[in-house]
This record gives sequence, C-alpha cells and structure tokens, in this order.
Amino acid sequence: MTVTLIETLEITVIVTTLLYNYFLIKQNKICWLFGFLSSIVGVYIFTQKNLLGQVILHVFYTLMAVYGWFIWSRFTNAKSIIKWSYKKHIYTFLYGVLIVFFSYFFIALQINSEIKILDVFITVFCFIATFKEAHKVLSAWLYWIVLNIACMVLYYQSNLKIYALLMFIYAIISVKGYLTWKSGYR
Repeated sequence: MTVTLIETLEITVIVTTLLYNYFLIKQNKICWLFGFLSSIVGVYIFTQKNLLGQVILHVFYTLMAVYGWFIWSRFTNAKSIIKWSYKKHIYTFLYGVLIVFFSYFFIALQINSEIKILDVFITVFCFIATFKEAHKVLSAWLYWIVLNIACMVLYYQSNLKIYALLMFIYAIISVKGYLTWKSGYR
C-alpha cells in the first residue's frame, strides 16, 4: 500500500490539530502555534481538492492563529471564559445564514458554479466559531460539534477519508472541550 502526498499531509494535520485542540482545551496559548501549522498544510490540501471554501477557511485559520496568539498573549492572567446572551446568539446565527446564502449565490454565479452550499455553510460558520474561540466564548464548542459533523460529510464526499475521520474525532473532542470550559466557567 502506497501512501500519497495528500494522505501524508492529512496525517500531519491530524497530529498538529490534535495538539491544537489539546492545548486549546487546557487554555494554553501554544495551541495557536499548532493551529497555524495545520492551517498552512490545510491550504495546500484543499487547493489540490478544489474546495474553495475550505481554502479560504484555512487561510482565515492561519490569520486567526496569529490573532489568537496575540489576544491570549495580551492577558497576563488567563482570559476568562464568557457566555453570550441569547439575543447575541440569534443575531449571529441569522447574520451567518444570510452571509451563507449571499456568498453561495455570488460564488456560484460569478466564480465557480460547482461550489457546494455545504462548503460555504461550513466556511462562514467556522469563521464565527473561530472568532468565538479566540475570545473564549463557551458556545464556540457547540458550533464546533455541528461543524465537525458537517465537515465529516463534506470531506467524505470529497474522498478525504482521513480528514473525515479527523472530523469525527474533533466532534468528540468538541464535546470534551465544551464540558471542560463549562466547568471552568462556573
């Protein structure tokens, strides 16, 4: 059995993103370094698979890793976990849905008619979840549970089976992250 370059890179992403999630749950800023490394590799993989939304998302993750490092470094004490009001959640979700539909139709008509709406949905809501994560908003983990399952479907359909397995593992890790941060919030 021969391992392809893409499979080797997927395995690299698994290692670096598992380390990212481990340190994120522990609220250790080193997580952002591992997030940066996995995102750079992800840009290459998704470029090869022609998943435009995922390419954009991983470029964003790369930038957010720098931003997260900066935000978490600004605080000498660990930044506290926070909760958003229901109103803020509803507005964020509705804005996200609007952005998904406008983006999908713009991209489908102007750039790439083969774009998948699931790819656009994942991209937009991962932007939101990552921003919430950088600011230690507890519900970021709930977004990740849903997004990881959605990514699992997209990646499996795109013949990225190792990535699909990783998303299944992430969904489980996201439950652990939510429970850990929730106990830290109290």
